[in-house]
Amino acid sequence: TKAFIQGGKRMAEPYAPMFPPSSLLGSPHGQRTWMVTHVDTTVMDVSETHPNQDREISKSHLMKLVDAFSGEELAAHRFEGAPNAMCVRELLLHCYARHRRLPAAIVCDHGKEHKNTWLEKACALLGIILIYRPVSDPRKGSPVETTFSTLCRQLLHNLSGNTALLKQARLVTKAVDPRAFTLWSREEIDALLEEYLTLRNNLPRQRKPSPLAISRATDLKFGPAPLPNLSERQVREALMPLVPRFMRKVSKRGTIYCNKHTYHSTELEEFIGEYVEVRSEPLAKGIAPEIVYAHPKGSRRTIECTRNDISGPSADLVAAAKVIDEQTLGPSPYPDVTSAEIAKAKFEAKIVSTEKRMRAKKAERPPPPKVQPPQAIKPSRQFTFTPVSTK
Repeated sequence: TKAFIQGGKRMAEPYAPMFPPSSLLGSPHGQRTWMVTHVDTTVMDVSETHPNQDREISKSHLMKLVDAFSGEELAAHRFEGAPNAMCVRELLLHCYARHRRLPAAIVCDHGKEHKNTWLEKACALLGIILIYRPVSDPRKGSPVETTFSTLCRQLLHNLSGNTALLKQARLVTKAVDPRAFTLWSREEIDALLEEYLTLRNNLPRQRKPSPLAISRATDLKFGPAPLPNLSERQVREALMPLVPRFMRKVSKRGTIYCNKHTYHSTELEEFIGEYVEVRSEPLAKGIAPEIVYAHPKGSRRTIECTRNDISGPSADLVAAAKVIDEQTLGPSPYPDVTSAEIAKAKFEAKIVSTEKRMRAKKAERPPPPKVQPPQAIKPSRQFTFTPVSTK
């Protein structure tokens, strides 16, 4: 309290308890594994190889998902550019691919990659609780923040081309410039991170066993974690990105329009005139996907819609029109030829015979008289021009 009065919130932060006192709800890290996880992003302090590496330093971001109870690093995703919601999507897909399950709760900060409509809706479909930690308080995310400092200390700052010295710019000279020591490519860093992640989970920590051993011991004592049994298809559909302005109105034909294409499903005819939420796979090189998924309001139902760009009457009108055509043209006497093809052939034969008759009639006509060329007209008067003096 004294530090808060003297210097405010920033001054009092080191004296504040890292976590609130234990309550009836138990530890904020959960009572077992897979109950509470933390996610966050950091910049990797290592320069990567690229065509212009002698002049510029290229660095990637690393996003991690860490179990708060055991400290196990469940998944990691390296990417270029600023973090966004699609990076969280790839992280959750990696987590499911490695462990075939997703956590019950995720604790994250207020970054735009975490606080968005897509992530909230995806977590609701998957049964994941999304918890936002206090603003400007990284200590509340210590389970994942400490793994970043450990990663830099144990791995990244020991690699050739690390950028730890750039934090003190006055010490950087040509002899120690990271650009001159860049050796690691993106593919090699990915393989190195995957191996480090496995090794980190299997090594015991100070005064504690390894995170993987804690996770297995918890499963042996309490049984499997009470998590929803999700199939790979359910996870992939729930984590699909939303189309721009994600709501679409179902037309009278039972179609929706998105990605500059029309998609149809017979199940959509139940929701004619209503708005549905539409998800699709990311566009691959600007090519729209063949299938999108629609979610009606107030329902967990998923409707698979296929691309149907053919314009014109609906299927029921086409079927009724075919019946009328058969009644009008009559049955075909040949099994391999339709009545429409017979009528078309008769019309073409009529055109050929008509042109033949017109050519014969034209040949019987007498030739037209020859036209005499016009004669030149002679002038009846002679005109002379006398110049006028200008003096």
